[in-house]
Amino acid sequence: MNDDKNLAEVKVKKGSRISAVWIIPIVAILIGAFLVYKSYTERGINITISYKTGEGIEADKTKVKYEGVEIGQVKAVNLNRKDDNVIVSVELEKEAASFAKKGSIFWVVRPRISAGAISGLDTLISGSYIKVRPGHGVTTKHFTGLEEPPVGDPSQPGLHITMEADELGSLQVGSPIYFRKIKVGELHGHSFSDDKKGVLVHAYIEKEYAPLVTENTLFWDASGISVEAGLSGVKMRTESLTALLDGGITFDTPDLGVNDKPVKNGTVFKLYKDRENAISHGGLKIIIEAKELGSLKERTPVLFRQLKVGEIHGHELTPDNKNVYVHVYIYPKYSSLVRENTKFWNVSGFSINAGLSGIKFHSESLETLLEGGIAFDMPEGEIGPPAAQGTFFTLYDNLESTKPKSGLKIALEVKELGSIKQGTPVLFRDIQVGEIEGHRLKKDNTGVHVDLFIYGKYASLVRENSRFWNVSGITVDASLSSGVIIRTESLETILDGGIAFDTPFGDISEPAKNGTIFTLYDSYESATEKGISITIIFKSAEGLSGGSPIKYKGMDVGKVKNIKLTESLDHVVVTALLDPSAAILAKEGTKFWVARPEIGLSGVSNLGAIISKYIEVLPGYGSPTKTFVGLEEAPLETSDKSNLKIVLLSDKLGSLSVGAPIYYRQVQVGKVMGHKLADTANNVEIHLSFDEKYAPLVRQNTKFWNVSGIGVDLYLFGVKAKTESLTSLIKGGIAFATPLNDKMGNEVQNGMVFQLYDQPEEEWLAWTPVIQLNEDKIVEIDPYNDKTTKTDTTQNQLKSSAKRNRTSSKEKLYGLSVINGRTN
Repeated sequence: MNDDKNLAEVKVKKGSRISAVWIIPIVAILIGAFLVYKSYTERGINITISYKTGEGIEADKTKVKYEGVEIGQVKAVNLNRKDDNVIVSVELEKEAASFAKKGSIFWVVRPRISAGAISGLDTLISGSYIKVRPGHGVTTKHFTGLEEPPVGDPSQPGLHITMEADELGSLQVGSPIYFRKIKVGELHGHSFSDDKKGVLVHAYIEKEYAPLVTENTLFWDASGISVEAGLSGVKMRTESLTALLDGGITFDTPDLGVNDKPVKNGTVFKLYKDRENAISHGGLKIIIEAKELGSLKERTPVLFRQLKVGEIHGHELTPDNKNVYVHVYIYPKYSSLVRENTKFWNVSGFSINAGLSGIKFHSESLETLLEGGIAFDMPEGEIGPPAAQGTFFTLYDNLESTKPKSGLKIALEVKELGSIKQGTPVLFRDIQVGEIEGHRLKKDNTGVHVDLFIYGKYASLVRENSRFWNVSGITVDASLSSGVIIRTESLETILDGGIAFDTPFGDISEPAKNGTIFTLYDSYESATEKGISITIIFKSAEGLSGGSPIKYKGMDVGKVKNIKLTESLDHVVVTALLDPSAAILAKEGTKFWVARPEIGLSGVSNLGAIISKYIEVLPGYGSPTKTFVGLEEAPLETSDKSNLKIVLLSDKLGSLSVGAPIYYRQVQVGKVMGHKLADTANNVEIHLSFDEKYAPLVRQNTKFWNVSGIGVDLYLFGVKAKTESLTSLIKGGIAFATPLNDKMGNEVQNGMVFQLYDQPEEEWLAWTPVIQLNEDKIVEIDPYNDKTTKTDTTQNQLKSSAKRNRTSSKEKLYGLSVINGRTN
């Protein structure tokens, strides 16, 4: 037991639980885990693509590319016996995960060689590869690949359209699209239509050419060769060598304008078999009958004001083999220009016009000079409804033969013909609106009538007040103030003559009628003299001449332009021009008479007429008019409506004359305005006018007597002679008296009729009534208006004056009873 005590004490220490042997496996595990994680995080996206054939696709060799950059690789190619196709397993790189979305397109790029293009040439060395175009849908892992390259990328700048065709023909992917033989795009693909009865051709137009395509664009197949045989030979046409071998499409937009808007992507057009079929659809197709074809042929232009708006696309004989039907196509944009009454004429070659100005050659254009053409314009006169498809027209030989036969036929009166001839143009503001049809001598051989024809469209421009003037040659106007002025309408009118006219549309005037005769003025200045043209018919115009004045109250208000006899030679027609300020005189009721001097014991009147005759005028107040019948002598009325006017009846006139004075207490208060036999010829009517101031002196019971000549009284112790005044002794006169206030009666109105007595009674001479006279008024008179402005007068006086001036239909001269005397 002690032995146990002698044993040494052993201390036990705890060792490490992990042996160094395990370090290496642990590190290996960590590295492996890291590699697994890295492999997991960096692994690509696995997708499958189904193809009808796996030609050119190999596992671990065929690449997937986008824009030349590798983004994946084929991992396996398996046959799917169920659907009889090939399933290609592809691993896309992680960065290419965005390609694994619905809408992405995968197709195999193989070498393709055609007349239109060579593609996929790089695959001859590197082998086929799969190309992708990204989609933008939801994420997916299963795709159906294309056997052919897809239709152009809609996102690619430019225009993507579709054309419907009956059959594909020689067209294929890459076939060119031409616009006037310039390549502007290509075909990106084709497919069956939904009903499998036609073909859809998908096309791409480059961005810079996209505006050439509008809704009116026509597309046709330009593949192969077109042959055209005619009398001029056989013509073979092809768009290009490429189109001949590989097919192609061409298009045209015949009515392309600056306002036309390009179409949008996806627009569908019709693809026609050839050009002839294309132009026969859309637009307006009409038929023009011609006597002969001449130089007209297919594609000959149809012009509207030298602008090509259509073309000829065929021709044939009429059923009776006597004429030719020319089939014309009008481009859609211009179809509305052709109306049912449109006239077409031949503009082939050139026309020759020989005149005093020399020989003129005219051709519509260089194209029509060489190849012919047809032209038309908007119809003259009324424009008819738009022409319908297949409407028949007649082809005229030239423009002249199309001119309308309906229009306005008038004549111009001129002293001599001058340079005016048939065909001379008639101009309205420098636009030809008619022409001279001919000329003839007047019946009296004193001048020439020039016959004018105004085209129907412009007939309404000619009114009764239109003015025509000669624009032939050059007009020279020389004066000290303005120098020398040379005026001409145009170079053509200098050499060949011409007639111009204008119409003052501000003036009321009726449209001219066929046969109306106008005066042809020598110049624009004489034709456009300002004023109102009127016509006055006199029995005799002795002493009047061109330039004789027309006067109103001594003022010139117009002048005579010309004088001529009527065809029956029993009257004289005076054409006169009223000043613009005297326009109110051109109204119904206005009276014109030739003023003649009167010299007698009573004095001299119209002294100015001794030197030169003139026309006097008295305003009327009716409707506007331009034709008047002149009086042979001055009228009885006066234009001063403020005066009181009455009528006296007498058995005889005695020595009374126009202008004879009227006295009240030997003060002249009026005068005799005129006299005439009554309608029954048993009395004489003497017309009196009283100054407005003295109008209150005349009452219902006023008495009038004759004071003309010398009155003689015999007395027991001698003879007594008496007279009212020296004037009444020579010229005659009338006196009157009014009873006292309680017996005088009311004031009278215009037109009242009284009896004229030979001598007064003693009682009349003793009457001394108190009568308030009208106060003198300041009167502002407008000589051309029946309205006057009165000042410094009371309201009662205005009412009194208005009362006297009221004249009803019953107050006419012949409708009233005689006061204080016998009736007429």
